[in-house]
Amino acid sequence: MKKSSVLFAAVTLSLALGACSNGGSSANQTSLSSRASSKTADSHYQKSGQITKLENYTNDPTLGKITLKAINLKPKTYSFSGVEYKFTKEKIFYVQTKNSDQRENANALGDDLPDNYYYLEVGYVKTNNTKQSIMSYKTNIITPDGEQISDGNTSDTLVGRKLQSGAHTSGVTAVAVKKADIDKLSQFKFVTGLTDLGDTGNNIDQKTLDIGK
Repeated sequence: MKKSSVLFAAVTLSLALGACSNGGSSANQTSLSSRASSKTADSHYQKSGQITKLENYTNDPTLGKITLKAINLKPKTYSFSGVEYKFTKEKIFYVQTKNSDQRENANALGDDLPDNYYYLEVGYVKTNNTKQSIMSYKTNIITPDGEQISDGNTSDTLVGRKLQSGAHTSGVTAVAVKKADIDKLSQFKFVTGLTDLGDTGNNIDQKTLDIGK
């Protein structure tokens, strides 16, 4: 996984979980302490926690100014072949980069993004109810206009991570989207990654799931 993908995944997971400066990874603590030191009189500025109010924003040193433009917090659960996906949130953010490092980190979602761009964040909990450990490859997102965004243009915190039998974990998938998608949040679809079943040589094929309806 390229460096920009790792950084982008770390920041989106921090935002999705609403991590505080008392815990989380050192990268997340650095990000959040930087936000806490910012001084502003803007009532939309949010220095920590999950951003759940439209037009609220934070200043992240890794990505730039991040503003919430659309949100869906209605949970939706799918179970198949012994694996459960519980979708907990969909959000669209508007990111305004301020320097070359932030612009480079945006390359996790594609090399042709403008300095200011929109991205979709999908939060979910994955549970392994099989009798084997499982490991999934990168997820895809299908946009409202039917484009399937796949490997190389997505950031996924669970790609390549092994999940033991009976365990669950939280993940975030992020992809760049269009401004017009703000009003189409319910039309996105999530394509699960091909999933290996332990050392059996078997796998669970990809599934396309409606996450916003």
